[in-house]
Amino acid sequence: MQTFALVLRLTAPVFLMVGALHLVLGVGADVLLGAKLAAEAVADPALDSQNRFYGVAFTLYGVLFLVCASNIPKYATVIRCVIWAFFCCGRCATGVHCQLWHATAFGARFAGQRVNTPANFGLVVTAGITRGK
Repeated sequence: MQTFALVLRLTAPVFLMVGALHLVLGVGADVLLGAKLAAEAVADPALDSQNRFYGVAFTLYGVLFLVCASNIPKYATVIRCVIWAFFCCGRCATGVHCQLWHATAFGARFAGQRVNTPANFGLVVTAGITRGK
């Protein structure tokens, strides 16, 4: 359980940084991260607002990971919901988020778990929390 708490604590800052970057820069964060967007898209206020909104939502993952890492048995249900929401909402679709997935999967493998896909990761987390590991 301590290893899983450590994985949560180590991945949370990544969520916080990516979310804060999108909050501050809006669509400019995507450009900074290498997305090739037309000037009209970058200047679109609706797209900019949407990008900032998703940035704040993404930051909440980091906040919840930090809170849940403090007491995993107490927040087991919250952790399950957050991880399932993360993968079911398709946040692992871009290169930056996939890098986070690989880092998280590596952490689970380091803890002695077998993880091949995001769905398996969710099952490992659910089983690990249920068993109290």
